[in-house]
Amino acid sequence: QHQKIVVADNAVAFCGGMDLTRNRWDTPKHRSGDHRRVDPGGNPYGPFHDVQMAVDGAAAETLGELFRDRWRWATGEILPPQEPAEESPWPEGASWDLTQVRVAVSRTLPGYKARPQVREVERLYQDAIRATQRYIYMENQYLSSTAVMEALEESLRKPQGPEIVLVLPKTSSGWLEQSTMDPLRVRIFRRLNEADLQRRLRIYYPSLDREQGFLMVHAKIMVVDDRLVRVGSANLSNRSMGLDSECDLAVEARGDLR
Repeated sequence: QHQKIVVADNAVAFCGGMDLTRNRWDTPKHRSGDHRRVDPGGNPYGPFHDVQMAVDGAAAETLGELFRDRWRWATGEILPPQEPAEESPWPEGASWDLTQVRVAVSRTLPGYKARPQVREVERLYQDAIRATQRYIYMENQYLSSTAVMEALEESLRKPQGPEIVLVLPKTSSGWLEQSTMDPLRVRIFRRLNEADLQRRLRIYYPSLDREQGFLMVHAKIMVVDDRLVRVGSANLSNRSMGLDSECDLAVEARGDLR
């Protein structure tokens, strides 16, 4: 289970990379020594970068349906659809960036008993990369997905193609991930570098001040040509493409810049 969704009264829903656990809270400024950035025991922790998308309307109802499906698979109980609340529980003081837009939901679900496998997350990554004309921007915790690597490699080998910017943490967190995920990432770096004949690829990690060191990137974001943005739970890893449960939201401009 790797989806990160919260649904309130089928009226407002949250989806993104944020786990409901300790050491996740921060502000976009990632200030040094922020006294609010402490765990339940009062111990400070380092800056942490993550992104959630909040939606209402039909998008929130769709995520509510996803929750009911998961409940049915887990318990066998069928929950009746819930009518959205008359008064929206939209967070007080929160503003919105987009209105009257369609929101797509893409999922990863492993096949289990009678339930078929779902690989919508992987397909959307592949389709978006292949359709890009000018640039691709991605933030992610990992880079070990074979499918994403091959799509990026194909794009970089084109005589004319998009610029690609990847923002990743400098290293994975914990010795186990550093010994497993980071070597896979290095192999992909080498493959992409060999394919990057036109020098269109840039890979960065965010660095703060000397006291804080490097920012932990946990967000899962993709922006394509100012036309498509996706925010979700899926890492650029093989697990997120076919084994873990994942949920990403995507919005396409469709020619409307509002």
